[in-house]
Amino acid sequence: MSQSLLFCQIVEAEYRATVNTIETLQLVPLLALKAFRGYIKRFEYVILSALDGRLDVVEQLLNQMWELTMNSEPFDRLDIKNVCRLAYTCNALRKHLFPTDSSDDPSYVLWIDSSIRDSLRDFDDNTTYENFDKYVCKLGFRRTLAGFKNKILAWVEDELDAILVKLGTNRIDEWMNNYKVASLPYLRALQDLDKFAQCAFSTCNFAQTAINKRQDISERMLYERQGTGWSVKIDTFIAKAITHENNIRSRVDALRTRLANPKFDSQGAKISDIMKF
Repeated sequence: MSQSLLFCQIVEAEYRATVNTIETLQLVPLLALKAFRGYIKRFEYVILSALDGRLDVVEQLLNQMWELTMNSEPFDRLDIKNVCRLAYTCNALRKHLFPTDSSDDPSYVLWIDSSIRDSLRDFDDNTTYENFDKYVCKLGFRRTLAGFKNKILAWVEDELDAILVKLGTNRIDEWMNNYKVASLPYLRALQDLDKFAQCAFSTCNFAQTAINKRQDISERMLYERQGTGWSVKIDTFIAKAITHENNIRSRVDALRTRLANPKFDSQGAKISDIMKF
Protein backbone atom coordinates (compact mmCIF):
# COMPACT_ATOMS: atom_id res chain seq x y z
CA MET A 1 0.00 0.00 0.00
CA SER A 2 2.82 2.41 0.88
CA GLN A 3 4.41 1.84 -2.55
CA SER A 4 1.09 2.61 -4.26
CA LEU A 5 0.64 5.78 -2.21
CA LEU A 6 4.18 6.92 -2.98
CA PHE A 7 3.76 6.35 -6.69
CA CYS A 8 0.38 8.13 -6.63
CA GLN A 9 1.91 11.18 -4.95
CA ILE A 10 4.74 11.28 -7.48
CA VAL A 11 2.32 10.98 -10.39
CA GLU A 12 -0.02 13.55 -8.81
CA ALA A 13 2.85 16.05 -8.59
CA GLU A 14 3.66 15.39 -12.24
CA TYR A 15 -0.01 15.73 -13.15
CA ARG A 16 -0.32 19.07 -11.37
CA ALA A 17 2.81 20.39 -13.09
CA THR A 18 1.46 19.28 -16.46
CA VAL A 19 -1.94 20.88 -15.85
CA ASN A 20 -0.30 24.12 -14.65
CA THR A 21 1.71 24.26 -17.88
CA ILE A 22 -1.42 23.65 -19.94
CA GLU A 23 -3.40 26.35 -18.12
CA THR A 24 -0.51 28.81 -18.48
CA LEU A 25 -0.33 28.22 -22.22
CA GLN A 26 -4.12 28.37 -22.55
CA LEU A 27 -4.30 32.19 -22.45
CA VAL A 28 -3.00 32.66 -26.01
CA PRO A 29 -5.45 30.27 -27.73
CA LEU A 30 -8.27 31.58 -25.53
CA LEU A 31 -7.66 35.09 -26.83
CA ALA A 32 -7.35 33.71 -30.38
CA LEU A 33 -10.63 31.84 -29.97
CA LYS A 34 -12.34 34.96 -28.66
CA ALA A 35 -11.05 36.89 -31.68
CA PHE A 36 -12.17 34.08 -33.98
CA ARG A 37 -15.69 34.16 -32.54
CA GLY A 38 -15.73 37.95 -32.88
CA TYR A 39 -14.65 37.79 -36.53
CA ILE A 40 -17.36 35.24 -37.32
CA LYS A 41 -20.09 37.23 -35.57
CA ARG A 42 -19.06 40.50 -37.22
CA PHE A 43 -18.77 38.78 -40.59
CA GLU A 44 -22.24 37.28 -40.26
CA TYR A 45 -24.22 40.02 -38.56
CA VAL A 46 -22.51 43.10 -40.00
CA ILE A 47 -20.82 42.34 -43.30
CA LEU A 48 -23.07 39.56 -44.65
CA SER A 49 -26.26 41.27 -43.49
CA ALA A 50 -25.16 44.53 -45.12
CA LEU A 51 -24.33 42.71 -48.36
CA ASP A 52 -27.75 41.08 -48.30
CA GLY A 53 -29.27 44.55 -48.22
CA ARG A 54 -27.10 45.74 -51.10
CA LEU A 55 -28.06 42.67 -53.13
CA ASP A 56 -31.75 43.38 -52.48
CA VAL A 57 -31.26 46.84 -54.02
CA VAL A 58 -29.35 45.39 -57.00
CA GLU A 59 -31.98 42.72 -57.63
CA GLN A 60 -34.80 45.23 -57.42
CA LEU A 61 -33.02 47.57 -59.81
CA LEU A 62 -32.31 44.74 -62.25
CA ASN A 63 -35.96 43.72 -62.14
CA GLN A 64 -36.97 47.31 -62.86
CA MET A 65 -34.61 47.42 -65.83
CA TRP A 66 -36.18 44.17 -67.04
CA GLU A 67 -39.68 45.61 -66.75
CA LEU A 68 -38.60 48.84 -68.41
CA THR A 69 -37.04 47.00 -71.33
CA MET A 70 -39.82 44.49 -71.84
CA ASN A 71 -42.81 46.77 -71.31
CA SER A 72 -41.67 50.15 -72.62
CA GLU A 73 -43.79 51.97 -75.19
CA PRO A 74 -42.91 55.10 -77.19
CA PHE A 75 -44.43 58.19 -75.65
CA ASP A 76 -46.34 59.02 -78.81
CA ARG A 77 -48.55 55.99 -78.08
CA LEU A 78 -49.36 57.35 -74.66
CA ASP A 79 -50.41 60.88 -75.58
CA ILE A 80 -53.79 60.29 -73.99
CA LYS A 81 -52.06 60.17 -70.61
CA ASN A 82 -50.00 63.24 -71.43
CA VAL A 83 -46.87 61.52 -70.13
CA CYS A 84 -44.49 63.71 -72.10
CA ARG A 85 -46.05 66.93 -70.77
CA LEU A 86 -45.77 65.57 -67.24
CA ALA A 87 -42.11 64.65 -67.84
CA TYR A 88 -41.40 68.14 -69.13
CA THR A 89 -42.75 69.73 -65.95
CA CYS A 90 -40.59 67.45 -63.77
CA ASN A 91 -37.46 69.53 -63.16
CA ALA A 92 -35.65 66.63 -61.49
CA LEU A 93 -35.97 64.61 -64.69
CA ARG A 94 -34.97 67.49 -66.93
CA LYS A 95 -31.97 68.34 -64.74
CA HIS A 96 -30.78 64.76 -65.04
CA LEU A 97 -31.09 64.82 -68.83
CA PHE A 98 -29.84 68.39 -69.27
CA PRO A 99 -27.77 69.45 -66.24
CA THR A 100 -26.53 73.01 -65.80
CA ASP A 101 -23.03 72.08 -66.86
CA SER A 102 -23.14 70.68 -70.40
CA SER A 103 -20.05 68.58 -69.70
CA ASP A 104 -22.23 66.50 -67.37
CA ASP A 105 -24.78 65.61 -70.05
CA PRO A 106 -25.60 61.87 -70.10
CA SER A 107 -24.14 60.04 -73.08
CA TYR A 108 -27.61 59.16 -74.32
CA VAL A 109 -28.57 62.80 -75.05
CA LEU A 110 -25.34 63.83 -76.78
CA TRP A 111 -26.82 63.04 -80.19
CA ILE A 112 -29.12 66.05 -79.74
CA ASP A 113 -27.67 69.27 -81.14
CA SER A 114 -25.94 71.29 -78.42
CA SER A 115 -28.11 74.36 -79.08
CA ILE A 116 -31.26 72.29 -78.46
CA ARG A 117 -29.78 70.82 -75.30
CA ASP A 118 -28.81 74.27 -74.07
CA SER A 119 -32.33 75.57 -74.62
CA LEU A 120 -33.73 72.69 -72.55
CA ARG A 121 -31.43 73.66 -69.66
CA ASP A 122 -33.34 76.91 -69.22
CA PHE A 123 -36.12 75.92 -66.83
CA ASP A 124 -37.53 79.44 -66.83
CA ASP A 125 -38.27 79.20 -70.54
CA ASN A 126 -41.64 77.50 -70.96
CA THR A 127 -41.57 77.60 -74.75
CA THR A 128 -39.22 74.63 -75.20
CA TYR A 129 -41.79 71.87 -74.79
CA GLU A 130 -41.93 71.14 -78.50
CA ASN A 131 -38.20 70.42 -78.55
CA PHE A 132 -38.54 68.20 -75.48
CA ASP A 133 -41.45 66.32 -77.04
CA LYS A 134 -39.62 65.90 -80.36
CA TYR A 135 -36.13 64.95 -79.17
CA VAL A 136 -36.80 63.23 -75.84
CA CYS A 137 -40.27 61.71 -76.09
CA LYS A 138 -40.24 60.74 -79.76
CA LEU A 139 -36.98 60.71 -81.68
CA GLY A 140 -34.76 60.02 -78.67
CA PHE A 141 -36.94 57.76 -76.55
CA ARG A 142 -35.28 54.49 -77.54
CA ARG A 143 -31.81 56.01 -77.27
CA THR A 144 -32.58 57.38 -73.83
CA LEU A 145 -33.98 54.04 -72.76
CA ALA A 146 -30.96 52.11 -74.05
CA GLY A 147 -28.46 54.60 -72.62
CA PHE A 148 -30.08 54.73 -69.21
CA LYS A 149 -30.38 50.94 -69.08
CA ASN A 150 -26.71 50.47 -70.00
CA LYS A 151 -25.68 52.97 -67.35
CA ILE A 152 -27.66 51.16 -64.66
CA LEU A 153 -26.43 47.72 -65.73
CA ALA A 154 -22.84 48.98 -65.61
CA TRP A 155 -23.49 50.20 -62.08
CA VAL A 156 -24.95 46.79 -61.17
CA GLU A 157 -21.83 45.09 -62.51
CA ASP A 158 -19.60 47.37 -60.45
CA GLU A 159 -21.73 46.79 -57.38
CA LEU A 160 -21.45 43.00 -57.75
CA ASP A 161 -17.68 43.34 -58.06
CA ALA A 162 -17.63 45.45 -54.88
CA ILE A 163 -19.72 42.85 -53.03
CA LEU A 164 -17.28 40.07 -53.95
CA VAL A 165 -14.37 42.22 -52.80
CA LYS A 166 -16.16 42.79 -49.49
CA LEU A 167 -16.73 39.06 -49.09
CA GLY A 168 -13.05 38.38 -49.63
CA THR A 169 -11.57 34.95 -50.28
CA ASN A 170 -11.58 32.12 -47.74
CA ARG A 171 -11.90 34.52 -44.81
CA ILE A 172 -13.34 31.90 -42.47
CA ASP A 173 -10.58 29.42 -43.36
CA GLU A 174 -7.99 32.13 -42.72
CA TRP A 175 -9.40 32.95 -39.29
CA MET A 176 -9.60 29.26 -38.43
CA ASN A 177 -5.97 28.75 -39.46
CA ASN A 178 -4.90 31.70 -37.30
CA TYR A 179 -6.61 30.03 -34.35
CA LYS A 180 -4.86 26.73 -35.09
CA VAL A 181 -1.43 28.40 -35.27
CA ALA A 182 -2.02 30.20 -31.97
CA SER A 183 -3.04 26.87 -30.40
CA LEU A 184 0.03 24.81 -31.39
CA PRO A 185 2.10 25.25 -28.17
CA TYR A 186 -1.03 24.68 -26.11
CA LEU A 187 -1.94 21.50 -27.99
CA ARG A 188 1.58 20.12 -27.58
CA ALA A 189 1.24 20.65 -23.83
CA LEU A 190 -2.22 19.07 -23.87
CA GLN A 191 -0.67 16.08 -25.58
CA ASP A 192 1.45 15.55 -22.45
CA LEU A 193 -1.65 14.20 -20.71
CA ASP A 194 -1.11 11.04 -22.77
CA LYS A 195 1.73 10.02 -20.47
CA PHE A 196 -0.84 9.33 -17.76
CA ALA A 197 -2.70 6.81 -19.96
CA GLN A 198 -1.28 3.79 -18.05
CA CYS A 199 -1.23 5.38 -14.59
CA ALA A 200 -4.12 3.52 -12.98
CA PHE A 201 -3.01 2.39 -9.55
CA SER A 202 -5.20 0.74 -6.93
CA THR A 203 -5.43 3.93 -4.88
CA CYS A 204 -5.43 6.49 -7.72
CA ASN A 205 -6.44 6.47 -11.36
CA PHE A 206 -4.68 9.27 -13.20
CA ALA A 207 -5.47 7.63 -16.51
CA GLN A 208 -9.15 8.51 -16.17
CA THR A 209 -8.35 11.84 -14.49
CA ALA A 210 -6.19 12.85 -17.47
CA ILE A 211 -8.87 11.75 -19.96
CA ASN A 212 -11.56 13.75 -18.15
CA LYS A 213 -9.29 16.80 -17.97
CA ARG A 214 -8.45 16.60 -21.65
CA GLN A 215 -12.11 16.31 -22.62
CA ASP A 216 -13.09 19.25 -20.46
CA ILE A 217 -10.34 21.50 -21.82
CA SER A 218 -10.71 20.44 -25.46
CA GLU A 219 -14.49 21.07 -25.41
CA ARG A 220 -13.98 24.59 -24.08
CA MET A 221 -11.37 25.27 -26.74
CA LEU A 222 -13.43 23.69 -29.54
CA TYR A 223 -10.82 20.98 -30.21
CA GLU A 224 -11.44 17.31 -30.78
CA ARG A 225 -8.93 14.48 -30.49
CA GLN A 226 -8.47 12.50 -33.69
CA GLY A 227 -5.96 9.69 -33.43
CA THR A 228 -2.69 11.25 -32.37
CA GLY A 229 -3.70 14.74 -33.53
CA TRP A 230 -6.37 17.38 -33.10
CA SER A 231 -9.08 18.95 -35.23
CA VAL A 232 -11.07 22.14 -34.70
CA LYS A 233 -14.64 21.25 -33.83
CA ILE A 234 -16.46 24.39 -34.91
CA ASP A 235 -18.84 23.12 -37.58
CA THR A 236 -21.93 24.20 -35.68
CA PHE A 237 -20.31 27.51 -34.76
CA ILE A 238 -19.47 28.56 -38.32
CA ALA A 239 -22.17 26.66 -40.24
CA LYS A 240 -24.62 29.57 -40.25
CA ALA A 241 -22.01 32.05 -41.47
CA ILE A 242 -20.82 29.66 -44.20
CA THR A 243 -24.38 29.03 -45.37
CA HIS A 244 -25.07 32.77 -45.40
CA GLU A 245 -21.89 33.50 -47.35
CA ASN A 246 -22.62 30.74 -49.88
CA ASN A 247 -26.14 32.10 -50.36
CA ILE A 248 -24.78 35.58 -51.14
CA ARG A 249 -22.27 34.16 -53.62
CA SER A 250 -25.09 32.19 -55.29
CA ARG A 251 -27.18 35.36 -55.58
CA VAL A 252 -24.24 37.19 -57.13
CA ASP A 253 -23.71 34.35 -59.62
CA ALA A 254 -27.40 34.40 -60.55
CA LEU A 255 -27.32 38.15 -61.15
CA ARG A 256 -24.20 37.82 -63.27
CA THR A 257 -26.01 35.22 -65.36
CA ARG A 258 -28.83 37.69 -65.94
CA LEU A 259 -26.36 40.44 -66.80
CA ALA A 260 -24.82 38.23 -69.46
CA ASN A 261 -28.04 38.81 -71.44
CA PRO A 262 -30.07 41.51 -69.66
CA LYS A 263 -32.85 41.37 -72.25
CA PHE A 264 -34.11 38.18 -70.65
CA ASP A 265 -34.91 37.36 -67.06
CA SER A 266 -33.40 34.51 -65.06
CA GLN A 267 -36.21 32.17 -66.12
CA GLY A 268 -35.27 32.46 -69.77
CA ALA A 269 -37.09 33.99 -72.70
CA LYS A 270 -40.61 33.15 -73.80
CA ILE A 271 -41.98 33.57 -77.31
CA SER A 272 -44.11 36.47 -76.13
CA ASP A 273 -40.99 38.15 -74.73
CA ILE A 274 -39.01 37.76 -77.93
CA MET A 275 -41.83 39.34 -79.94
CA LYS A 276 -41.34 42.55 -77.98
CA PHE A 277 -37.93 43.19 -79.55
